[in-house]
Amino acid sequence: MKRQGSNKFIKPILLPFLFVIFCSSCPQLYAGTSQKHALQSTVRVLCKTDRYQMGSGFVVGHSDHIVTNWHVVDCTKKNGEVSVYLQDGSQFRASVLSKQVNKDLAILKLSSPLNLSAVKFASGKTVAVGDDVWVAGFPGGADEIASLDEIGVASLSKGIISREIHSSGGVGLLQTEAAINPGNSGGPLIDEFGRVIGVNVAKSLALVATVVPGTKQDASISLQRLPLSEGIGWAIQVDELLPELDRLHIPYEVDTSPSNFITRLWFREPFILVIFIIVMLISLILIRLLYRQKGKVIGELIKYTQHRVPKNDKQLIDSKDSNPRAMLYCLSGHYAGNNLELNDHALSIGRDPDLCQLVMPSMLSEIGRRHCSLSFDPEERCFWLEDHWSTNGTFINNQRIASGQLHRLSHGEHFYLNSLKNEFKVGLVE
Repeated sequence: MKRQGSNKFIKPILLPFLFVIFCSSCPQLYAGTSQKHALQSTVRVLCKTDRYQMGSGFVVGHSDHIVTNWHVVDCTKKNGEVSVYLQDGSQFRASVLSKQVNKDLAILKLSSPLNLSAVKFASGKTVAVGDDVWVAGFPGGADEIASLDEIGVASLSKGIISREIHSSGGVGLLQTEAAINPGNSGGPLIDEFGRVIGVNVAKSLALVATVVPGTKQDASISLQRLPLSEGIGWAIQVDELLPELDRLHIPYEVDTSPSNFITRLWFREPFILVIFIIVMLISLILIRLLYRQKGKVIGELIKYTQHRVPKNDKQLIDSKDSNPRAMLYCLSGHYAGNNLELNDHALSIGRDPDLCQLVMPSMLSEIGRRHCSLSFDPEERCFWLEDHWSTNGTFINNQRIASGQLHRLSHGEHFYLNSLKNEFKVGLVE
């Protein structure tokens, strides 16, 4: 019996601990999966005229539209052709469906849908300075050492939101220290939950005149865009994009509710949250076990107190002026050592907490659901014991009593349920 109870106790605790070990060994499952999902929806955008210009974009709608920067595809003004490259190396033709020059945004229509999931958006209400963010795209410098087979594989770099501002034209921007390099333009800025919060647009650059060495007569001068400072990049807030998607009836999902403490803790420190849940679960299990072990005590019917029996029992019984307390002494069994004070109502003993006030452990099958009841008669100064048709019986002086009948007990007499392992004594105290 003890071994079976021990197994019941261990199993509900062991399984959550195994889950904790699994979670702690795979934290990437929580923090990285969402960013990877958005990364898979990032594509390379190529605009071709007499030369090539490249950038990034991401999938929206029914996988048949791409969002990017207008400056990435502005070669279409000169009849340029736009193509989209995927990670598997496949290429799709696209056309400019919408452009917002003042916001540097463009929406492309694909010749055929892609087998990619659309990104999910989060509005500016969910963004706060200091939040972790990821820049996804195809930085041009990385292409110099990448193989042709990896031309469609996007890169991911991490940073934080430095501040939220508006451009001189009133466009909402997010400043980030994440690396935004040529080729990242048009790609998504992703929050820690994998939602797109911005469209990467630029790194802080300056036009610098450079002179190619040579004679004064043949020296050539050119303009180059060079980094003005490191750690400063810009992304257009998605709130600038969503109205255009609405106008074009392109469906999307957007979250406008700021993330709460539990959500952030789950993604940042899943191990801590799981530990907290496990501790709460174990506590509830222990409380439940203790509750079932000790039984259910209702109201003030039972009071666990220690009392001393008077030495002169005969004097107490013969006294008519005193108001003694009726006591039930638990001599053996689950409640051994406890003394219970009775009141005007009958005390039922058994395993069913809905029927009994002194509840025995459920594993004691030798005790009935409502085995017997005990009451005190203050006028007669005696106790009445009744067996409720129990299978194993109630005994007084080693004799099984008849069920459904009241049997008188005097001060100091004993009775037991089934065997002496569940023995009680009644008594009176001042």
